[in-house]
Amino acid sequence: LPFMVYSIGQALVPERDVRFFDIKNIKGIKYTGRDYYSAQLMKRLMDKEAIFFAGCDEQLLCGLALGNVFSGGIGTTYNIIPATFAKICALAERGLFAEAAALQDEANRVVALMIESENWSYRKAFMKFIGLDCGPYRYPYAPLSEAEYEAFAKRIAAQGIVKAGAAAR
Repeated sequence: LPFMVYSIGQALVPERDVRFFDIKNIKGIKYTGRDYYSAQLMKRLMDKEAIFFAGCDEQLLCGLALGNVFSGGIGTTYNIIPATFAKICALAERGLFAEAAALQDEANRVVALMIESENWSYRKAFMKFIGLDCGPYRYPYAPLSEAEYEAFAKRIAAQGIVKAGAAAR
């Protein structure tokens, strides 16, 4: 089966990491890091086609600006405002980076709200807000009380970016 390497929180070492692609079924990598220079170098060192996805939601446009390195992105926030990220990709593909930057800035305001707490249950709260209640986050993250969720939902709504129940539409 095709397989994708998931690199999160580790430095890319292009001369080392390119060897993952010697494994026949490795077809790509999701790189959740900010060293796009190393990602670009790694792709240049490869002798076969591979799919690279950027994993830092707040920097998707930066990765896409490299042109031939990242095919797109995979990230938590894409579940919450998928149309915004689809537009960023479409605009970047057409070279409309100023327009894409405005959308990236909007997406980053959602990212900032999502990550301001170290309790990852707030990510699940976003899903509940859009109408996809996925239940509480796994241990060790404490579930939000109803009061905490309601307070957070008000903050999400106040931003005016994420639409309540959007997933149900």
